[in-house]
Amino acid sequence: MFRMVIEAARCLDEGVISHVRDGNVGSILAFGFPVHTGGVYQFVQSYGLDAFLARAASLAETYGPRFLPPADFGATLQRASAAPAKAPEAPGTRTYLMAGTIQADLDDGVLRLTISDPDRMNAMTPALADDLCARLRSLDEGVRVVVLSGAGKAFCAGANLADVLADPTARSNGGRMLEEHYNPLILAIRDLPVPLITAVRGAAVGVGASLACAGDLIIASDTAFFLQAFRKIGLAPDGGAPFFLTQAIGRVRALEMMLLAEKLPASRALEWGLITRVVADDALEDVVTALARDLAQGATFAMGKVRQLAWAATHSSLEQALELEVQTQAATAASADFEEGLAAFMAKRPPQFTGR
Repeated sequence: MFRMVIEAARCLDEGVISHVRDGNVGSILAFGFPVHTGGVYQFVQSYGLDAFLARAASLAETYGPRFLPPADFGATLQRASAAPAKAPEAPGTRTYLMAGTIQADLDDGVLRLTISDPDRMNAMTPALADDLCARLRSLDEGVRVVVLSGAGKAFCAGANLADVLADPTARSNGGRMLEEHYNPLILAIRDLPVPLITAVRGAAVGVGASLACAGDLIIASDTAFFLQAFRKIGLAPDGGAPFFLTQAIGRVRALEMMLLAEKLPASRALEWGLITRVVADDALEDVVTALARDLAQGATFAMGKVRQLAWAATHSSLEQALELEVQTQAATAASADFEEGLAAFMAKRPPQFTGR
């Protein structure tokens, strides 16, 4: 617990967090800090600043300087506690945080999309969700595989709470932000015509966990963990989490994640069938790159149809699933890739698929 508080102290000192309220709520929602403490900074204030600093100094003597808070932490904490709250906006207006970017790189048919706001552990904002959604809805014809990842040491630490605090109607109409920004992103992922690989390192929290679990292939570093901490601040899971979790690991385990709000490490997520593979942290990029290149060289038109079948199976009857198979097989049998596959088989040579 003290180690987490020290990290939060550095975030405050470096300006990543400007008000103690944001840090208190974020530490509970994103990192599972005990809710009864009121959050990291409230814990310090309840513990007593002088007592906390003395305890930190004692721990530093035993375990090293990583337990030392910034030298002026006390003054910084007082300033952040006294910082005025943002003035309410006029009714009907919204100003959302513009932090972070979606980085895009296309190479040999592999489109890499990276949520890039590492200082905030790639926390998602409506602007980022809209950008990512637009990119997924307008793929270039040369894209044959999409890889989604986060910059730095985290995949995505969930929704940036600053947006909720800045929106004067977010609490009176909590579903609007989902309806306008996050739900369209999840549906854009569902409708992708090509395979999606999610490369998960570190925290995948809240809507970040939903994005990770929406992948067709979910490759996790051994540092990854998945967390649904909504109930710790009195909210229900969103971003499709109840759907994805229940479909993947069943009702009982899904409810365990959502009700207990405990971190699910990558190793256990693999055992439960939530993710595809776990690899060493330093091997994550190489493994994902190899998989993406292998898929990109394949019959990606047919793979897109495979995605359609799998998504439809989550809500179809057997009769509906069989009918969709008929339609899908008709489309793939008429594709250039199928013609090439047959020709390559007969000639006993590797196929050269084009994704058409």
